[in-house]
Amino acid sequence: RDPKVFWYEERNCWMMILANGYQVEVYSSCNLKEWNREMGWGGHVGAHNGVWECPDLVQVPVEDSQESKWVMLVSISNGSIAGGSGTQYFIGDFVGNDFILHTDGNARWLDYGKDNYAGVTWSGVRDSRGRPIFIGWMSNWDYANQVPTFQYRSANSVPRDLYLYEQDGQTHLASV
Repeated sequence: RDPKVFWYEERNCWMMILANGYQVEVYSSCNLKEWNREMGWGGHVGAHNGVWECPDLVQVPVEDSQESKWVMLVSISNGSIAGGSGTQYFIGDFVGNDFILHTDGNARWLDYGKDNYAGVTWSGVRDSRGRPIFIGWMSNWDYANQVPTFQYRSANSVPRDLYLYEQDGQTHLASV
C-alpha cells in the first residue's frame, strides 16, 4: 500500500517503496511498467504496534556539511511516541537493493505531537538549501473518524523542510 516512486540516479532507474504489513518493500523499473523486487526491509527495526504505512525514502542534507544521508520515513497506524499514529524514521545508506542502517534500529520519531501522520516528500522538489519538502496529515487514527465532517474532515500540515543535524555523535532528523 501507499507506493512512493522516485528516480534513483545511481542506477538510472525508477524505484518504488511501498508498505507491506510491518515492513517496506522496494522495487525497481526502467520503464514504469515492469517492476523487479529489490528488497524487503524493516521487520527487525522500529515500532510495530500498528501497520506500517506511507513509506518514503529520500536523501536529506546534513546541516553545515556537504554530506547527505538517506532517510526512510515510515508511518505507523498505532503505537507512536504520543499515542495513536505517528511517523518514525531511519537513517542509513540506500544502495538499490539494501538499506544499511546507521542507527540502533529503535524507532525515532519525526514529530512528538499527535497530529502529524502519513507524510511524504515531493520527488525532485527541494527548498533553496537543497532540503526535501515534507507534508503530513494533521490527524490521528485514535480520533480521525470522530472528527465532525461539516465542510471538511482533517487537513494537511504546512510544508516543512527536512534536514539532518549532528549532536553528541548521533545524527537526527529535524524539520522547519
